[in-house]
Amino acid sequence: MRNKIIFIFVLIVCFNNNVVTQNIKQSYFKLTTSNGLITAVYNSKKETVEYVFPHIFENYDSSLFVKPFIGNIKLNTDQHPLTTEYTENTHVICAEYKGFSVYYFASFVNCYKIFYIAIKGDKEIINNISLEYESGEGKLLSGINLLTNSHSDLSVRTSGTLLSGNVLCDNGNKNFVKYFMFSLVDCFHNDRKIIINEIERLRNSKNSLIDEEINYLKNIFLKH
Repeated sequence: MRNKIIFIFVLIVCFNNNVVTQNIKQSYFKLTTSNGLITAVYNSKKETVEYVFPHIFENYDSSLFVKPFIGNIKLNTDQHPLTTEYTENTHVICAEYKGFSVYYFASFVNCYKIFYIAIKGDKEIINNISLEYESGEGKLLSGINLLTNSHSDLSVRTSGTLLSGNVLCDNGNKNFVKYFMFSLVDCFHNDRKIIINEIERLRNSKNSLIDEEINYLKNIFLKH
């Protein structure tokens, strides 16, 4: 089942990348990343993750919508990305900056309800990078409408209690990655230690989760 989800997502990503390579003027600026459990949307025009949903479906039932648990995530920097694209036709979104790279993804390798923002570069540079975002029960996300809803002007509010954390990892050869992680607690999700446990796992790992994720997807490509 998980491989089927991955394969469908790969087809979508390949189509988007193919449009770009045909020198067609870009009109699509929202990039989606998902692992089948959660999904996030990055707006390359705004240089912002607009929202992260705890599910890939829109409704619990006909009257209850799935709400994001965090939104409007952006880097606290004056720089702008030089390029933004899917990495090697995977679901991993990469924004290249001068001196560092930022990767946005939900992990198939771990398959957790965690949204990752991983910043790769020199320790002195990435250690000082922070994020701004909006979250909290009932928080109105500024400047965002739920356009997929039948009421196109419906405002978007976050739901649930945010869990977050970050860790700076050295994977050897001065290959530093700073991971920011986001998950939630609500009536459907109650793992309050999910971020703490993942920080410990990343700290003890000798491998980059970015590389593991990309290689995992590339192996899926080879099988299809």
